[in-house]
Amino acid sequence: MQDYQKIRKLIESGTKVKVKKEEKDHLYNMFVGHFESGNYDSAQKIIETLILLEPANIVYLKSIASTHQQQKDYMQAFIFYNYAYILDKDENCLYYMANCLVELKEFDQAQYQINKLLRVVKNPQLLSRAQILARYIEKQLMIDK
Repeated sequence: MQDYQKIRKLIESGTKVKVKKEEKDHLYNMFVGHFESGNYDSAQKIIETLILLEPANIVYLKSIASTHQQQKDYMQAFIFYNYAYILDKDENCLYYMANCLVELKEFDQAQYQINKLLRVVKNPQLLSRAQILARYIEKQLMIDK
């Protein structure tokens, strides 16, 4: 049984679990390896375990959001990006939230998110990507009318 499976079973049984930073780092590196190799199911199980240990860890939240997005579970991805944004105000989360909403064909909501981003974005590369996505959303809204 993998380390994360043991930890998860303990947490789910109600046992208080203390995991050293080195062990969490090891688990996160395992997550990255699975994610980068496209093994999203395993990656998701590992990152979920880490979130059970640290529910407000921004890196973990964005990682699980990205995992859901790769699996085309855009609503769950949106929820985790939103949670991460509430906690950290990372502009990238707004972009990815808008992207998820586009995939869900929720163009009005996507436009709201991208406009919110355009008002606060400081990163020039993110600004450029956001402007491209905003134009795409506008076109889709014109088609829907």
